[in-house]
Amino acid sequence: DEIVYSVKLTENDPFGGAVQLISSRVKSLLGYEPKEFLADPALWFNSIHPDDLPLLTESTHTILATRNGGTRIYRLRHRETGEYRWMEDRVVPQLDHAGNVIGIFGVARDITERKRVEEALARSEHQFRELVQSLDAIVWEADAATWQFTFVSQRAETILGYPVEQWLTEPEFWIKHIQPDDREQAAAFCREATEQGRDHLLEYRALAADGRVVWLRDIVHVVKDDKGRARQLRGV
Repeated sequence: DEIVYSVKLTENDPFGGAVQLISSRVKSLLGYEPKEFLADPALWFNSIHPDDLPLLTESTHTILATRNGGTRIYRLRHRETGEYRWMEDRVVPQLDHAGNVIGIFGVARDITERKRVEEALARSEHQFRELVQSLDAIVWEADAATWQFTFVSQRAETILGYPVEQWLTEPEFWIKHIQPDDREQAAAFCREATEQGRDHLLEYRALAADGRVVWLRDIVHVVKDDKGRARQLRGV
């Protein structure tokens, strides 16, 4: 789903000039006949989503100023439906013998479905993180070999009082903040289960920032790589 085109620029105007070539694929993607773009140089510009113009203008000026190829991403309005289609536009400047930009050659690919998937994933991730942060529990992820945390939910600060940043940056944070009488047993149990690639549950006492002793029940899932070895731990 690509539109191949060529534009001869007018006085280095990135959105002006005459369309010299545009492939017939533009009809199925945007609802226009190629001859309409050849007759109306402003048609492409007028079809761009207004919200995309500032970034598109900036990226186009950069491409022309550096005389290097580049990629522009923006939306174009479909003639018949009024729907905006996302385009990934790979552009190469055309130079004259003196090195001046006299035109651009481009291949615009329809990436609307990809954008829809990306937006759906972003919404799902946002909803998931909102759910995680609303739980009255500490949701976490850690490296299976080092036990270094890679994610800790905000609720950790309320339950134990330590900033999330400390969980993520302090080596052996988990081990150091287990109550000394439980530390060796909890560490050995988790290490053995992890080496065996086995999900596990353990209970132990943790030391809060204000000196309190807090009982925790940790439900741990072992994430394995394609060779069956423990790669990551996820727990609640």
